[in-house]
Amino acid sequence: MIFRSVGFLFSLSLLLAMILSIAHMPEGSAEFWGSLRPNWVLLVIIFWAQQLPYQRSVVLMLIFGHSVNSEDHATYRRGLVTVWIFGLALDVLLAQPLGLNGIIFASVAFFLWRNYERQALQSLIQQTAMIFVLVLVAEVVRSFVLFTTAAEPLSMRPVVCAMTSAIVWPFLFLGMLRAIGMGRF
Repeated sequence: MIFRSVGFLFSLSLLLAMILSIAHMPEGSAEFWGSLRPNWVLLVIIFWAQQLPYQRSVVLMLIFGHSVNSEDHATYRRGLVTVWIFGLALDVLLAQPLGLNGIIFASVAFFLWRNYERQALQSLIQQTAMIFVLVLVAEVVRSFVLFTTAAEPLSMRPVVCAMTSAIVWPFLFLGMLRAIGMGRF
C-alpha cells in the first residue's frame, strides 16, 4: 500500500502541516480562533525526530541524515540543515523574518536528538508535557523576535499555542504511529 511508505508519509505529513499552518480562518471569525492553531510543522518535526531511530528507510536517511551503521556528526548536521530548510520555507509562507522558524526547528531537533534516550522511556503524558514546554519556548522566542523586528505586540498567543499543541499531540502521535505501522491501539 502506498500509505505504508515512510517517505510518502513523511512528505505528506509535512505538506499537510504547512498547509494547516498557513490556512486562515474565515472572514468575520474572531481573531481568537486563529490563535488556537497548534504549531503543526513543529509537531510533525518533533514526531519524525523521535521516530528517527526506528525508521531506517532511504528517504529518512537522506532527509534526517541518520546512518544505520554510524553515529558520526556529519549525519546529524545534515539533518539539522534539512530541518532548518523546512523552517526557512515556512518563513517564506508566513512572511516572517528569514531564518526564524529555521533556527527554532533546528534547535528543537537538536535538543530531541541529544536527549533521545530519555525520551524513549517517556509515557505519552510525559511526552505531552514535554511538547507543551518545547512549543511554549519556541513560541516565546518567535513572539519576542517578532516584537523586536516587526513591532508585533506581545500577547498570550505562545501559551495558547502551546496548550493547543499539547492537546493535539496525543492524537497526532498515535495516528501517525498507526499510519507508519507501529501503533497497535
